[in-house]
Amino acid sequence: MELPLQHGDGDGPVTIHDLLDNVQGKPGYSKIRKRLHQQEKKPMVVLAPLPKVERDKIERNVTFQKSKNELTKWEGIVKTNREAPVLYFENDTNLGVNTVAAIASEFKPRTEFEKRIAEITQSTEIIEAHKNDGAKILELNKVSLMISLHCVSSTDLN
Repeated sequence: MELPLQHGDGDGPVTIHDLLDNVQGKPGYSKIRKRLHQQEKKPMVVLAPLPKVERDKIERNVTFQKSKNELTKWEGIVKTNREAPVLYFENDTNLGVNTVAAIASEFKPRTEFEKRIAEITQSTEIIEAHKNDGAKILELNKVSLMISLHCVSSTDLN
């Protein structure tokens, strides 16, 4: 349903009262008129915007308060962790490569020097010699341990 728009004096902008005159006598008109009168009685004061310096200061303050609230959430946990003699982390947490051997096993020689060293150290002769030397070192450790024990026991007798 289209209502003809009637403007009171024909000059100037259409006001809310001009629009209300067109719906006079329709259902709900009295409610709308009553609410309009209540709104007109309330003073509508719109404050001028704050200067940029003051707006920035307020924004910084709000940002600071939000950051402070975020940090205070963690204070209890941090304090507990600082006072704990040992911290336990979840077992399933994967921190990546966890041993030096794992890192070394993934090493790939890139320079000529590294390639030459890798070639030498990975030859079967060197690996065999290393195994034999390792066995000799273990034997020497046993002998030196026995000598140390013998020296300690002989000094105890004196």
